[in-house]
Amino acid sequence: MVAIARGFHLLPFRTEKLSPSALMVLGYKARESRSLPFFSSSLTSIQSCQAFFIYVLLQVRFWIARYLRDRFVERIFAHLILVSVMIAIVEIAGQQFKVEKDQELFVHKLDGSAGDKVTFEQVHLIEKEGKVSIGNPILGKAQVKATILEHRKGDKVTVFKKKRRKGYKVRRGHRQHFTKIKVDSIAG
Repeated sequence: MVAIARGFHLLPFRTEKLSPSALMVLGYKARESRSLPFFSSSLTSIQSCQAFFIYVLLQVRFWIARYLRDRFVERIFAHLILVSVMIAIVEIAGQQFKVEKDQELFVHKLDGSAGDKVTFEQVHLIEKEGKVSIGNPILGKAQVKATILEHRKGDKVTVFKKKRRKGYKVRRGHRQHFTKIKVDSIAG
């Protein structure tokens, strides 16, 4: 293990992972000892820059490969890990949402003020630890309890109407009202 100077910091550098061509760019042959003469007069500033550039590329490649490997292992063994997350499909203000506990979401405006508790009884599906209960069309005793966090307006939507050659143009704006809620519990 050697160190490459970057400003005033020394970065660790593993030379045994480099290919022989990369080692030659770094200023020594693979058969020689594993120390880099970065501070000797044999390297020019261009060679030092090339060495540092290769070092950065190798580090980025290493971390990307590590991330992809972790994601691959996570996908393969995801079915073996049982997470006790309860998921429900519930109808709120005419729309269906897939919700889980402690999730925050925006729905169309609900009656009530911030801090009020609301209960939704139109639950179509509940999944807990791999067991799925499907309603016909809703589940009888299932309910989702939530808390209203705030009321807010959405982004502006511009409605533009025009009839060509008639001199008719109308431009209107609209901002939809939304309510932000937090799911407290799913029972069923």
